[in-house]
Amino acid sequence: MTADINSEAPDANREHKNSVFTMLFDDKAVLLELSNALFGTHYGADTPIEVTTLKNVLFKGRVNDLSFVLDNRLIVLVEHQSTINDNMPYRMLLYIADTYSQLYQNRIQ
Repeated sequence: MTADINSEAPDANREHKNSVFTMLFDDKAVLLELSNALFGTHYGADTPIEVTTLKNVLFKGRVNDLSFVLDNRLIVLVEHQSTINDNMPYRMLLYIADTYSQLYQNRIQ
């Protein structure tokens, strides 16, 4: 039996607000495990971690990134997209602006 190479692939469902990526890494324990794997660290379960993903800022109804602060390091994870994603440059700008705002607020206090 052979597949019909002329058949069209189904369109991706772009109606979801969150991706599997953001749901998987919404757990702080998983973020610690990921950080340890990526950076070769050995943070324990008691290590403070602050999830700083932008909330209530949707552009075209998509959320495909997350961010967190671990050991005074802001880490932004972005899901790879197979199509052009107008959302990412905008959200990255917001992360940068939010980070500078927090640095400024901490400095004047």
